[in-house]
Amino acid sequence: MRLLLTALSFGLAMLSTSPAFAQAGLSPPQSPILVIESERLFIETEFGQASLRAIDDQARRLAAESREIDAQLIAEERALTEARPTLSPEEFRTRADAFDARVLRLRRERDEAGAQLSAAREEAEAILRNAALPILAQIVLDRGAVAVFERRDVFIMDDSIDITDEAVARINEQLGADDVQTGPIETPAPTDATPEQTDTESDP
Repeated sequence: MRLLLTALSFGLAMLSTSPAFAQAGLSPPQSPILVIESERLFIETEFGQASLRAIDDQARRLAAESREIDAQLIAEERALTEARPTLSPEEFRTRADAFDARVLRLRRERDEAGAQLSAAREEAEAILRNAALPILAQIVLDRGAVAVFERRDVFIMDDSIDITDEAVARINEQLGADDVQTGPIETPAPTDATPEQTDTESDP
C-alpha cells in the first residue's frame, strides 16, 4: 500500500509540472502515449459543426412538414367520418381503405427520411474520420509517440499528452464548413396521410 501511495504521489507531482511547460512556451514533453477525445473532433471542428447544423436544419424542416400534414389529415379524417352516414358501405370502405393505404405509405416514407438523416451523420463522421487519420498519424510522428488512446479510458495522465486541441486545429486547416455537402431529405407531399391517423373509423 505504501508503495502504491508513493507511486501515486509521484504521478500527481509530475502532473503539477505540466503548466510550467505552457507558461514557458516550451514544447510538451515527449511521450510514447498520447490521448484524444475523439467525440470532440466532430462537434468542435468546422466541418463537424457545419454538418450538425445542416442535419438539424433538415430535421426541423421534416418536423414542420409533418405537422402540416398532420393538421390536413385530421381535417380529412373528420370529413370522412362526417360523410359516413351519406355514403354506402362500399363507397365508405373504398375511401377508408385508400386513407389507410396512404397512412402506411407515409409511415414508410417517414422512416426512410429518418434513416437518411442518420446516414447523413454517419457519412459526415466517416469523412471526418478519414481526413483525421493521416493528421493524427503525423501528430504521433511529431510527438515521437507510438500509440493514441481515448482520454476517457485513461485513469491518470499529464494533460500535455492530450492532442485533441491540436488535432482540431489541424483538421480545420484541411477540412472546413465549405466541404459539407448535404442534399435535401425527400419527404411525402402534404396530401399524404400520417401514422397518427391509423385508427380511422373505417368499419362500415
